Amino acid sequence: MRPRPLVTWLGSVTLALTLGALAGGCGDGSIGVESGALACSDGVDNDGNGMIDCESPSCAGERVCGCGNGRKDGVEACDDGNADNGDGCTTACAVAACGDGYVQLGVEACDDNNRDDADGCRNDCTFARCGDGVVAAGVEGCDDGNTDDTDACRTDCVPASCGDGAVEEAEACDDGNADDTDACRSNCLAARCGDGVVQAGVEACDDGNGVDSDGCRNDCTVGRCGDGVVRKGFENCDDGNADDADDCRNDCTFARCGDGVVRAGEPCDDGNTDDTDGCRNNCELAACGDGVIQVGVEECDDGNDTGTDACTPMCTQAVCGDGYVAKKLELCDDGNTDDDDGCSPTCQPTLVNASFEREDYSGWVLRESSAHPGYGVWGIGTSDDAILPEQPIYDHHDQVSVPAYCLAAPLQVTAADGVSYAYNIQGGPEEHRMSQDIALPPEVTTLGWSMSYHNHWGAFDPSLQYLAVQLRDPSSDEVIATLYKTDNGDPTQVPMTAFEADIHTFAGTTVRIDVEMQVQLDCFDGEFDAFALR
Repeated sequence: MRPRPLVTWLGSVTLALTLGALAGGCGDGSIGVESGALACSDGVDNDGNGMIDCESPSCAGERVCGCGNGRKDGVEACDDGNADNGDGCTTACAVAACGDGYVQLGVEACDDNNRDDADGCRNDCTFARCGDGVVAAGVEGCDDGNTDDTDACRTDCVPASCGDGAVEEAEACDDGNADDTDACRSNCLAARCGDGVVQAGVEACDDGNGVDSDGCRNDCTVGRCGDGVVRKGFENCDDGNADDADDCRNDCTFARCGDGVVRAGEPCDDGNTDDTDGCRNNCELAACGDGVIQVGVEECDDGNDTGTDACTPMCTQAVCGDGYVAKKLELCDDGNTDDDDGCSPTCQPTLVNASFEREDYSGWVLRESSAHPGYGVWGIGTSDDAILPEQPIYDHHDQVSVPAYCLAAPLQVTAADGVSYAYNIQGGPEEHRMSQDIALPPEVTTLGWSMSYHNHWGAFDPSLQYLAVQLRDPSSDEVIATLYKTDNGDPTQVPMTAFEADIHTFAGTTVRIDVEMQVQLDCFDGEFDAFALR
């Protein structure tokens, strides 16, 4: 409304006041001047017509009353008479306030007339922003109102999460990448041995278990032979040392005989299965008697030290002359080729000194029935030497020299074998015997010998004056066979003659070959040589 001139306005006021007083006025008839202007009414229904006074028809033409008239009427909190909602008083005559929907310039940044604190305009009429402590819906994921980037809400109002590059309280690390093999895992846990992820450049392996005996050790190194831990399915043992001679080999297999390594308790170990070389398959040094023939060294090896089988204790094949009597092969074996020592060069038993070429009675046993040295002489003669009457001769039984009393003439005898022979010259009543025990070969059939004799009595007596060759039992000395014996009517003098007797029934047994001269009546001499088994 255009302002009126002051005179006119004052006149009008006077008139209005006068008219109002006369007519009862618009409303309740009260006319007043407020702030130099005529007021139609006080803005209430004073006259009871159902309308506030300034709306009453009688007030038509009057200056508008109520909000916007520039004065504070009735219930108005303010009335600045303008249509600017951005100053301190709104067009609704209310004091401008945050939340009224009007932005008060210089006071409010925004005013969206709602109580939603999570939209773009806060309830305190400031623009929503990250860090204001209020989560802006659809814009922010969180807003804790602080600048701590390590709590649950980041300073950019994004909820903290593993992989965002910021280490929060619940995280051990956060490197902001998805590389699970660096120092910080993708689950924001610090990489460590045993987490199941191989940390590049740091770990050789990581199987994430606590088993130290599989392919990956608990220290995240690859299991290997020599690390001191037995890998199941791969190693038999692992003692963690480089000693290849103990119970666990350097290839993590149990030490065993045949592995080629000599360890404590093994004399040898050549690592092969050849049981005939210098080292046996049981890692014992090959030796004669171990039961295995060492090639190039032994002819045989029967595992015993018995010298009577086909293999000698020296691991050579039993042969005649090796000194061992091989049963079923030999009857004797004295280890030499001497045919005069009781064992022939063919390993058959023979009489020792059978031809008396040793010039003594070795191998023979001499017996005399009396203790009188002069009654008989067991001597050794030779083909070249004659024995003279009463010549002192050496008695091999009594070991003294005794004169040959019974010789009436020189005794000249030619040996049947070699140059020596045995003789007995009897000088008194006495029994003389010469014997030798022998194991007869199984195949023996005959005993041969040569002898001569001269019975000076002039006749033989079967009990008092005789010469006999017999077999006796060595254990009892009883006569078991008489091979030859002089008898009445036999010649009293016989030159050196070969004799033999059948002894096959005694083959394979041990007998005593015995020569007996019974001289009880008068002088009697006998000469003996060349005893032999055939």
